[in-house]
Amino acid sequence: MADSKDLASRVGFLATLLRLARADEVCTSERDHLGAVAEWMRATDQELGAAMQMADDETLELRDLVARVGSPDKGLLLFRECCAVAWADGRKSVLEQEFLDLLAQVLGVAEESRFILDSALACSPEGERRFLELIGGTSSSEIEG
Repeated sequence: MADSKDLASRVGFLATLLRLARADEVCTSERDHLGAVAEWMRATDQELGAAMQMADDETLELRDLVARVGSPDKGLLLFRECCAVAWADGRKSVLEQEFLDLLAQVLGVAEESRFILDSALACSPEGERRFLELIGGTSSSEIEG
């Protein structure tokens, strides 16, 4: 059973992704990516419902959602996943770019990191490799041989 801090972190993470997706029309590829992230996080229906409510709550500013996420590594992962959602349909709209700019500012993402993560490669294996290289991790393809 997840503790309340972990639950708040997961809900805040998902709510931020949902808010980005709703900045512009949500397309099938964005919805598919959001579903894959929720599945990877093993999000419950309750968590998804809470995230949707938070994403729609206009009284909550982006920094309120992000404050729930937790550690800087989770913040960088959140930025990467938001880039992947923004680029999931092969293009990034002006509204999505504005959201990413604000998110990077709120999270304190360095310009170099933004350059590496915010590209059309964001939701590709190359995007994963770049992210893991940025944080000093190992990609799944390196583990598998």
